[in-house]
Amino acid sequence: MSPKSSYPSSPYTLHPSYGAPQRILLIPFVFLSFFSLHPTPYTLHPSHSPIPHSPMPLNNLLSTIWLALERGEASNSLPALRQASELLSLQRSEQIDRNLALQILARLVDMRPFYSDYLRFFEACYSAQLLGDRSPLGSKPVDKNGIPQSDDPPQGIAFARRGKEADGVFKEGLGGSSGTAFDHASPLVAELKHKFATIYAQSCVSYWHSDRLERAELMAKQALALEPNSAAWNLNLGKILGEQGQLDEAVKLVRRALEIDEKFTEARHALANLYTKIGDIYWQRFDYPQVETIARQALELNPDSAALNHNLGKVLYYQGLFNKNTRKFQEAELYLRQALEIKPNLEKVRDIIIGIPYAKHFAWKGYSISTDCFTGNISIWQKYLQPLAHSPGINVLEIGCFEGMASCWLLDNILTHDSARITCIDNFEGVWEKTKNDPNANRTVEQRFDFNIAISGSANKVTKLVGLSQEVMRSLPLNSYDLIYIDGSHKASDVLEDAVISWRLLKAGGWIIFDDYNFVFRDNPNWNTGLGIDAFMSVMQEQITVIYRGDRQVFIKKEF
Repeated sequence: MSPKSSYPSSPYTLHPSYGAPQRILLIPFVFLSFFSLHPTPYTLHPSHSPIPHSPMPLNNLLSTIWLALERGEASNSLPALRQASELLSLQRSEQIDRNLALQILARLVDMRPFYSDYLRFFEACYSAQLLGDRSPLGSKPVDKNGIPQSDDPPQGIAFARRGKEADGVFKEGLGGSSGTAFDHASPLVAELKHKFATIYAQSCVSYWHSDRLERAELMAKQALALEPNSAAWNLNLGKILGEQGQLDEAVKLVRRALEIDEKFTEARHALANLYTKIGDIYWQRFDYPQVETIARQALELNPDSAALNHNLGKVLYYQGLFNKNTRKFQEAELYLRQALEIKPNLEKVRDIIIGIPYAKHFAWKGYSISTDCFTGNISIWQKYLQPLAHSPGINVLEIGCFEGMASCWLLDNILTHDSARITCIDNFEGVWEKTKNDPNANRTVEQRFDFNIAISGSANKVTKLVGLSQEVMRSLPLNSYDLIYIDGSHKASDVLEDAVISWRLLKAGGWIIFDDYNFVFRDNPNWNTGLGIDAFMSVMQEQITVIYRGDRQVFIKKEF
């Protein structure tokens, strides 16, 4: 089964005729005008028969079509079929031989090859109310009952809602004469709607696979108009709208699919994915309580998803971190461990779990941050820097300290000896990426740094230097630092300059840690951070040893 479709591959192939008219009379069907203007993704089957110049009465045309079908001459019926499609929009419904039209449809729907003219004829019959519906296919969304919505519902909608005749036209079962009314819920009508809905759905899937989402949406609406209570058709339209960013409408449709079939596993997963997309919007707004609500809804639909357990665990973790709520950390760890149990190779989840003890300490101590730029690195720092803990005289240089989260971790875990020192350089104008979400946040960066250093209890070990790193570092003593952490400007040229200048400041045997190795400037790929780091390591390769290279950080040692 296709990952994009709730319906298996189809044997239906649409074959538009070369003899199709240049102008199709507009009738209230979305799909009719579409097929006359746009090529179909299916194989074309030509027919060179012209349209008759002298129109025959409609019922005579229907008889001609029927006889051609009876003789097995389907392709010869196309001219009459196209003309009948036009005339149906002009004829009063009570003058049409409904029974004959329906029997023709019953033959056409199973024909191979399947011509697009067959769909035109079906749509014309539908528009002429021969199938007991008066609303154009795909013209209105459906309500929770699967009924097309409208500010001023036509009588056909009321007819569908009550399941019986709405205005006195349709009263009896399927009859034989041209004026005989019929029951729109008769087995034949129901079968025709189902088969043509299936054809629309398969056309939808073909467009969908070709990434022609607007056309796929149109086809999905046609199928849904014919079978509003189809869980598969509701799901397909919901998934298509979700891919186009119409998330609220998509959620309604997929929920409807689950109302129809509560055991529809694919619909449950699709709804969970939609909730995740909505949650991503709130992530960008830093609205963590709303993200938590949506993440819980998604996980309820698919509790065995490692990704959804990870997502909920992560948002609980951040609420604990930013709101200083230690109980959130406990719940976060439960979901994160569940994600690992489902998928043991999730290293990022493992890193968060390793960082939870310090995150609890961070919250308990009362540190204040607006965003987390550091805790994902704690597991790596613990592994490689722990041997330096409580070393006397250790001297650290931090380029780009932001709000002091990494600074405080170093003070709390590594620079614990009275003689240990750290120099922090920043212009305290914040990070430009963050201003896109919160343009006012950067005004408080230096205030948060000062506050955090003050409550760390180690302010006497900290030297704060304000300015551009490439300028400030030129005044620092050479061969003075055991560890340099470069996390300033992410622009490749700035990172390279920071590395070159700091090299002379680093003692032999000292380490440099580069952050944001994987940072990408989508509009300016030549600025990508990794380019600057790689350039420096390439030039210095004979003087360095690479201690660690990960997705985000790189540790190198200066050999001499």
